[in-house]
Amino acid sequence: MQVIAQRIPPFLGGSADLCPSTKTYIKSAPSLDKNRFTGKNIHFGVREHAMGGILNGLALYGGVIPLVRPF
Repeated sequence: MQVIAQRIPPFLGGSADLCPSTKTYIKSAPSLDKNRFTGKNIHFGVREHAMGGILNGLALYGGVIPLVRPF
């Protein structure tokens, strides 16, 4: 996943509050937050249903290749 994130710029990912244990954190990029939109890591907390909806919406809209691992 780290290699994919380096070679494919629109690749981003997120996790339901378990990034370290599910190894879904992209090390070469910061996290997204309300003041910085250049990150590639999204922290969803325990909102798995919302996480699925957000990433499906990003994939349908285009321009982004989302990665998610809910558990």
